This record gives sequence, structure tokens and C-alpha cells, in this order.
Amino acid sequence: MRSSSRSVYRTDFTQGERVTAYGWLALGAAFSALMSLVYLDAQVGSVPFPYPIVLAFLFNLVLTRTALLWTDRRWVALLPVVCWVLVLFLLVFGVSMFGEVFFADEIRALVLVLSGLIGGLFPALRSQ
Repeated sequence: MRSSSRSVYRTDFTQGERVTAYGWLALGAAFSALMSLVYLDAQVGSVPFPYPIVLAFLFNLVLTRTALLWTDRRWVALLPVVCWVLVLFLLVFGVSMFGEVFFADEIRALVLVLSGLIGGLFPALRSQ
């Protein structure tokens, strides 16, 4: 049996199920953005330990791969990542506490955003 590298998406669902699935994916992305900001300045003892950077990459990777199960359109599969970025920036620029955490270490913040974007874009670009 020969395996194919082409993406396979489900077709045995209703439009309502698809909308519900993307709603849950967007909610997961929003929660991930919130938790990434809450724990961005985490430390082990006195050593900075920004594990949300790795988790943002992995979680957005999973969100996009899951979204690709529900559609064959890559731009639709990127909706959870777009939600993650929007919620991240809404929290940073809308809630002063998160803005202070985000801008306290610009390198860490930039790496968080890039990590989340790369993790979310990788499955969609790979599925071409």
C-alpha cells in the first residue's frame, strides 16, 4: 500500500458542525494567547524560563493541522492562527498589565509572536 502526502479532509459533516469546530478552535486559540501572555515572564528560581514560546509553536501547529481536517482551503484553516494573533495584540494593547509583560523583554515577545505564527503557518504551507 502506498501512502499519499496529500491532505485529506472530512466531508461527512454539516455546515453547522464545521462552524462549531472553528468556533472551538478559535476559543482554544484565544485561550492559548491569554496563557502565553500570562506566563511569558515565567522564571525557575531567578532564571527566565519562557516556555510559552515553545507551547505557542506547538499549540498553533496542532490548531492548524486540526483546522485542515475540516477544509481543503488553506486560508480557512488559518483562522485559528489569525484569532491567536488578534487576541494576543488585543490583550497587549488593550490591557495595560499584559502590555507591561509583553514589552518588558522585547526579544522574548518577538520570539513568542514569531513562534506562534511559524507554528500556525507551517502545516498550511506544507499542505500545498
